[in-house]
Amino acid sequence: MIKASVILTSYNKPLYLERAISSVLNQSYENIELIIGDDSSSNAGVYKILENYKNNPKIKYFNTHIEERSRGLTTRYATVINTAVRKYSEGDFIFYLADDDFYYPNMVKNMMEFSFRIGKEVCFCPEQIAHTDGSLGGVRFFEHVIYKASNVLDHNQVMSTRKAWDKAGGWDDSPHCWVNADAHFWDRLSAAGYLFYPIDNNTPLCAKTYREHSVQWNLTHGYFPWHGTN
Repeated sequence: MIKASVILTSYNKPLYLERAISSVLNQSYENIELIIGDDSSSNAGVYKILENYKNNPKIKYFNTHIEERSRGLTTRYATVINTAVRKYSEGDFIFYLADDDFYYPNMVKNMMEFSFRIGKEVCFCPEQIAHTDGSLGGVRFFEHVIYKASNVLDHNQVMSTRKAWDKAGGWDDSPHCWVNADAHFWDRLSAAGYLFYPIDNNTPLCAKTYREHSVQWNLTHGYFPWHGTN
């Protein structure tokens, strides 16, 4: 069975982290590895949660130990993703997950089966909006092939083969990419000749938490501190 790698970026969100981790470990697809890259969280609650999973054979974990004075030199979550893929991952398919978001149980299985069936290397799925009060909102999805996915698709929605990831050259972690590093990577995939294919299933396979001072919240409210939150 082909291995799938899920890259989970972690930074100071203990309230949501365990849900994110559990959503990967509870996937119906069996041959899966979860790589958790923590960007030197200052919240002790993060490490209490991670301690509970230290002996899980499906999990690989690393801490960047980045110094605060150096945090603004790169787009941190893109740097963590690149490190996770290049140094720790073994899968032929790459998935992404932020520490405040989560997958539904058939996310990995359905995405990989769809990719095999249509013979395409970059696919995306419907994403549901989740609110911090536990309620669920609308669904973000497009039923057509997307030629330019930047600022259209969220990084939780997209899966690619490792071959496509390598051909695109990984994520751009330059400081100016912090607002939308996923969009810059989608542009790299497009430039490498890949299109984004929608899974033929309108059921959401992942969820995005809409929380105060997230990137989406800041943009919606016209407020955007430099690297104040991931």
